[in-house]
This record gives sequence, structure tokens and C-alpha cells, in this order.
Amino acid sequence: MDQTLAVQERYAAAANAVEPALCCPVSYDPRFLAAIPAEVLERDYGCGDPSRFVRSGETVLDLGSGGGKICFIASQVVGASGRVIGVDRNRDMLALARGAAPQVAATVGFANTEFRCGQIQDLTLDLEAVDRWLADHPVSTREGLFALRAEEERLRREQPLIADASIDVVVSNCVLNLVNERERQQLFAELFRVIKVGGRVAISDIVSDEDVPAAQRADPTLWSGCISGAFREDRFLHAFAEAGFHGVHLAKRDEKPWQVVAGIEYRSATVVAYKGKQGPCREGHHAILYPGPWSQVRDDDGHIFRRGERTAVCSKTYGLLTSEPYAQQVIGLPPYREIPASDQAPFACAEQALRHPHCRRATGRPAAGARPARVAAEHAMRILLITILSCCAALTAAETRITITGSSTVHPLAAEIAKRYEAAHPEVRIDVQTGGSTRGVTDARSGRAQIGMASRALIQDERDLTAVTIALDGIACIVHRDNPVRTLSRDQVVAVFTGAVVNWNQVGGPDRPIVVVNKAEGRSTLELFLHHFGLKNEQITAAAVIGDNAQGIKTVAASPAAIGYVSIGAAQTDADSGTPIRLLGLGQATASVAAVAAGSWPITRPLNLVVRGAPTGHVASLVAFARSPAVDDLIRDLAFVPPPR
Repeated sequence: MDQTLAVQERYAAAANAVEPALCCPVSYDPRFLAAIPAEVLERDYGCGDPSRFVRSGETVLDLGSGGGKICFIASQVVGASGRVIGVDRNRDMLALARGAAPQVAATVGFANTEFRCGQIQDLTLDLEAVDRWLADHPVSTREGLFALRAEEERLRREQPLIADASIDVVVSNCVLNLVNERERQQLFAELFRVIKVGGRVAISDIVSDEDVPAAQRADPTLWSGCISGAFREDRFLHAFAEAGFHGVHLAKRDEKPWQVVAGIEYRSATVVAYKGKQGPCREGHHAILYPGPWSQVRDDDGHIFRRGERTAVCSKTYGLLTSEPYAQQVIGLPPYREIPASDQAPFACAEQALRHPHCRRATGRPAAGARPARVAAEHAMRILLITILSCCAALTAAETRITITGSSTVHPLAAEIAKRYEAAHPEVRIDVQTGGSTRGVTDARSGRAQIGMASRALIQDERDLTAVTIALDGIACIVHRDNPVRTLSRDQVVAVFTGAVVNWNQVGGPDRPIVVVNKAEGRSTLELFLHHFGLKNEQITAAAVIGDNAQGIKTVAASPAAIGYVSIGAAQTDADSGTPIRLLGLGQATASVAAVAAGSWPITRPLNLVVRGAPTGHVASLVAFARSPAVDDLIRDLAFVPPPR
């Protein structure tokens, strides 16, 4: 049975009859339980109490809210000035929660809780709005399916279930592990999207102490029972950091496992993480002093704080580290006089240095009394000279963490190269994050990442950066495997994507409306496609807009009428693995990795690592390693082409 259906059926039954096997022993604050109806308490299935991390007046989102127990506890904590939203897709659970809401409101004296229908991995789509549309537009043909998908995209765009940056704290109780593994990256991205800057998540879930074998993951009973879908403990924490959160930590971890299956321990854990580290780095003459007891610690951006040293940080990092969850573990050293944000110069966070005390004094030590003008001027000049000399002599900290961000095409190759490099250098940790080539270039330039990934050449206004080509790739159109069309001419591609040709029978295919799948802004695949065919993005008439290659392949594989364009390497790898897609030829040229290697495919591109300035230490070593023949096997395994050397 499909994992999603197994979860749906089991929890629908559990809404109507108590199922103790779905419960972990959890202690809740008894003050808040008295207001909750017995049928909700009896049918609560969780493994922790994330409501303990909720505060008065906040807007709270509960993912997989079930019968509503955590929502009803949170509603009492946030009070009448707060708001609680529960999201669940199960009709029976929603009915239970909605039926209990008026009773809870009457008992506590205010109504601040609502329940919405949606999937927690897609918090933009209101499933009840979809139901209403389906009631008037029953789907019985593929054309009806395409219309449904178009309506879903409209709802996501115009009436999102949960708006961007609208939530103070997201809580969840033993639900994330039920999400299909293919959709978990999207799940964490949705968590990050809905949280306000400065907000946080508090997630209780089941984790495992080692990898769950395939046989257990395929067991629908173990999966729907919150066992075999468990995240491995370390990877659960890393998933939050990968999504962009900071301050990720285990707020609670049960010592005793809840279940042991085939020697693997499954236990409850609660993770708290924060949103807000994104943004420019500016020089405000701030410093952080780490008092101990460890000899050194490292934050999520790779800053290393050695015991007793005054480490220079940007204004943003200073604000983060002097707030929760770090504030009790460091000593903040602000300048004697704050520099207005508008006057702060860019700060290179990646080039970590110590902060000489004079750097803080340069902004003005509070005066004890007036001085003669000449003496004051001479003193100011001495301070200025000392500041310049001492700041120029700042000591750069050794690199032990490297952040790489950018192109989703380069990502799988960079991730494999990073694993191999880490194996040879255990003192190094490398985080590889996607987000598109534009993000890679921007992060490398700003210092948010030591290395960017770009699946294109640098443009003129990016010449302050250096691109190192680690592989070659091509871009080609893809269609469903059942589509008989094998090749399109250049003019036919333009006509299809601009809407001049709207049916496959106009280009030698079946009588079927064409579904155009386009790429999102900021993706180098889009930029190269538009450039090669002489198009502007607004000319393309798309039924769907997707982000990375995996989304594009998944969309086309699900629709026999679709056409999109993706990395040849990504498409060939997936097609060879059984995904029902096929690469389209262009004129007389055949789309393949071999054609890219031979130089006969017309739309090719470099896959680049991007750095600012001359890298040093492990960054320089990693870039050289990625450029070397030592990774050619990884390049070929991912259906890319090693670069000329």
C-alpha cells in the first residue's frame, strides 16, 4: 500500500476509535487539559508536548493537528490576544477538532482557534477549496486533470492556505515522520516560508539511532505507526539547518526508546529552531566573547568562537547571538557608540577575524569630562591610527566549516564531492544547499557562502568573482515516455513555448493539448533556454512553473501531454532509473550526455563553483579537488561530462 494512503486510512480509523499503538507516553500540563473534551484527549496521538514552547499573544500553527489537543492547549497559552491555526488533511480528525472547538472556547472564555484542511508539505493549497471546485468540475479526462492542476496553482497563488511569514511559532507533534520521503525537502521549505523573521519552530517527532532499512520503510503498518518513517537523529537536525534555520537544537530527547525494531531504537525528540539569519552583513564594530567551558564553539554560519577571544562579527550576527537561544552562552561586546545602519559598510563574515578593543572604542568612548580641543584632537587621531593598524592586523580564524549554495543542477555533484573530501578531511564539515544559480552567486559575493554553485558562465557584472568549471552539462526539452514525438526543430520549440502551437498533432504527435512547464526566475536553466531560443520569459505561456530539475522531471513524468526543459544529466539519470520521461532531440541533434561530450549538442553550459577573491585553506583545497581527475567517476555517475583540463 502507498505510504500516504496507509497514513490516511489509519488515522481516519483512529479518529473514531482509540488506537493506543499510536501513542508515546507524554506528560502535559494538567491546567490546560480540563478545558478539552474527553473524546479529544482519548484520540490524541503524539510523542511530545511542543506547546511548552508557545508564548502569550503569539500566532501559532500546528501541523498535523489531528483532534486538536495541542491547538487547544496552545490557545490557552497565547490567550485572547493570540491565535492558533491547526492544519490537517484527514476529514475525520478535522471533524473531531472542529466539533470540540466551540466547547473549548466556551470553557476558556474566548475563541481564537481554527482548523484548516491541507497537507503540511504544501501549506499553500486549501484542500477544501479544491473540493468545492471539484464539486462543480468533476474530473474524468486528462483535460479535466490539467484544469484541476491549473486551479490548484491559482489557489496557491491567490488564496494560500497559510501566507508567507505569517506565523510566530510552528509546532507539530509526531507528524513529520509520516510525510513521504520524496516530499520532505519541500516540507522543511514550507516550514521556513510561513515563519516570520525572528520566529521559531518546535517540533516533536520520532527519531531513529541508525538508518531505517528499506524493508521497514516499505511496511505500511510500521510507517503509519510513526516508526519506519522516522528521521535519523542527526539528519533530522541537519534538515532544519539545510532549510535555512539557525539555533537548531534538541530541546528534549527521551533517554529510553519508545520502540526497538530489529535492533533499531526509536525515541521521541523535540527540536527547536529559529528563522532570521538571512540578510546582509554590515560592519558595526561588534564583537562576541565566548567565556567557555569548551575550548571553542561554532555557529550555523561557520563562525568559530574560541574561549576568551574577542571575535569580530557583523551587526546581524551580533543581534542573533545576543538573543535566544545563544544569549546565555556568550558575552556581547557592542561598540561604545552605535553606528547607524545606513552608515555601516559591508562586512566579510567569511573572513573571520579577532576584534581589537580599539575597534570598539573608535566609535566613541563615553567621555568622563571635557578636554582641551588640541588634546582631544590629538587623542582622536591616535585612536584612529591605532584602530586602522589593529583592524588591519586582525587574525583570520582557521576554516573548519564550508558552506556551498546555489544551482540545483550542480548540487548533487557538489554534495558527492563534499562527502569524499570530508572523508579525507574529518575536521571539515561541508554544507551544500540548493536555491538556484542566482543564490549561489549572491551568497559567494556577500560572504554568506564560501563557495557558490552556478550552472552557467558568469556575466559581465559578476566579474569580481571567479568561476571554476568542474563539469559540463546540456539543456534539453523532455516529454513523457509515451509521447511519440522524438525531436522538434528550433522554430517548433519556440512555437510550443510561446503558445503558437497548442496541440501535439501540430508537430506530429497525438491529438492532445500541450502542457508547457517553465522554470522559475533565478534559475540558470531558464536563462540559458531563453538566450538560446531568443525569447523573453513573459513570452512563454506556461501551465506550470517549477524550480529545480527534480520538480520539472516529476511534473513531466506525471503528464503525457507535458513538455519542459531540464539538465540533460539529470534527465538521463532519471530516465535510466525508470522515470517515464524522454529527452527530445533538437533538429538533427540527439540529446544525450555523449552529444555534450562530443560537442555536437547546441545548448551546453559549464557547471561552476564560484568564489570571491583568492580562496585559502580548505576552501582552496576543496575547489582544487573538485577540479581534479579524482572526481571524474562522480561526474560520470551523475551523467555529466568531465571538463577539459
